[in-house]
Amino acid sequence: MKEESRNTLNGILGTVIFHLLLLFVFLVVKLGEVKKKHMESMKIEFLEVPVNIDELLANKSQEQVEMPSLDP
Repeated sequence: MKEESRNTLNGILGTVIFHLLLLFVFLVVKLGEVKKKHMESMKIEFLEVPVNIDELLANKSQEQVEMPSLDP
């Protein structure tokens, strides 16, 4: 009887260890993907001609925007 309980315990411990190692591998791979995403660069282009904000606001106020009704 003692041999049978030892085999059962070894089986359970082996299964737990295997799944922990598998989880560790998945987490390492996932962390590698996150690191690649943060390494991506972004390009920002600035306008060469300075824009007067007052002109933009004047143009915006001249345009009439029709708001759609939310009522069904």
